[in-house]
Amino acid sequence: MSNQYLSFDVTKQSTPQQLITGRQGDSQLKFVTMLFWDGDKNVPYDLTGKKVAFEALKPDDTHIVDYEGVTVLDASAGLARYSFNAQVFAVAGTIQQAFFKITHTDSNKNVIADSTLEVAI
Repeated sequence: MSNQYLSFDVTKQSTPQQLITGRQGDSQLKFVTMLFWDGDKNVPYDLTGKKVAFEALKPDDTHIVDYEGVTVLDASAGLARYSFNAQVFAVAGTIQQAFFKITHTDSNKNVIADSTLEVAI
């Protein structure tokens, strides 16, 4: 297994992330541990009651939305882990677009979404 540590500022004030690499056909051999941060308040981004998903547009133009591979390790500290599934690395080439999306429903039943800057894969 290969792990990378990434930090994401959901206010998008952070610098772009490093390149994430995987081999075609890899399944659950690659994962990233992520710290989500609120740069406006300078505190961890609380994931309590929120869903985190990985979204990507693969080299063959297929779209992935994966909630299953995300495990929240410490919600109040903004810490989560994503295990890449075989679908992500099924096609050789550079992922066209990839990011993590955080959603929750407010008291008025509106879906609120935040996302990270794009990740190069």
